[in-house]
Formats: sequence, structure tokens, C-alpha cells
Amino acid sequence: MARNPASWSWAYQKAHEKALKALDGKRYFRLLDSLDALITASHLSALASEPAHKVIPGMVERDVKRLRAAVKEAKRHPAGTGDHPALHEARKDGKRLRYAAEAAAPVNPKQAARLADAAHGVQKILGDHQDSVVTRQLLRRLGAEAFTLGENGFSYGRLHALEQTVALEAEAQFHRDWKKFPATPL
Repeated sequence: MARNPASWSWAYQKAHEKALKALDGKRYFRLLDSLDALITASHLSALASEPAHKVIPGMVERDVKRLRAAVKEAKRHPAGTGDHPALHEARKDGKRLRYAAEAAAPVNPKQAARLADAAHGVQKILGDHQDSVVTRQLLRRLGAEAFTLGENGFSYGRLHALEQTVALEAEAQFHRDWKKFPATPL
């Protein structure tokens, strides 16, 4: 099935315009102002004066609770629906926990590594799932576009079905692996 190169050029042009508009928007400049304020802020929180071995475990525990809450929310939705945003939120919280656990390695290297590995596993599986969600959205759009151009969109539908299988397998793997997630953080 031949793709119309003009449609790719059009899509690129639209994305380019959208990116330029975002970089010229108020939101972007607020972000830059916030980053400047963060860099120039010289004060530290009260926790900075406490010993790391007393402060860091509680901070990591907060991220563990956040991930568990996200997973609980994701489990409230029927397995196999595949596209629920709760799975993506759990992925982001897994990523956050992974980085927190990696930063906690000097406090408790063995437990921190175990927790970081488990969080990375969650992040990876749910990342594969999210990639499938995004890919299926693209395939739906391309299939509809092919149809409007008088082309056959069947191949896009078949690819969509394969991606749906990938998402369902990733979701099932996530539910299996979650049962083995470490009970005690640090």
C-alpha cells in the first residue's frame, strides 16, 4: 500500500507549527521562570539538616505508596480494556520510584537495588503497554486516512490487532509481576 508522501509532509508541518507555538506560549515561559527560580533558590528544606539514613527511607516509602495507589486504581478497571490511563499513571509512578530507589542506594544498597529493579520492571512492562496504546491510535488514524484516499486500510487493522495483543500480554505480565513486588521498601 503506497503512502502519500504529501500527507507525511503535511503531518510534519502541523507538528512543527504546534511545537513552535508551544515554545512561544505563556506556559513555556512560566516553565523557564520556574526553572530559573529553582536554580537561584538557595534555601534548603528542614530535612536537609537531618541524617540521610533517617530521611531517605521515608521519602522512598512515600513513592512506594504512590505507586501502590496507582496500581490499585489500575486494578479497579477490568483487565483487558488495555487503554485505561491508570496503567500509564502507574508506569510514571514506577519510574519515579525507580529513580528514588536508585538515589537511596548509599543508605541501603541491597534493598534499594532490589526496589529499583522491581520498579524498573513495572516501568518497562507498562512502557511497552503505553507504546502499544500510542501505536494503535496512530494505526487507527492512518487506516482512516488510507480509506479516505481510496486505499485499503485492512493492513492497518491487522497491525492494530497485533498491537492490541501486545497490550493485553503486557497488562497480563504486569499483573503477574506485581504479585512479586517487594513488600518492604528500605
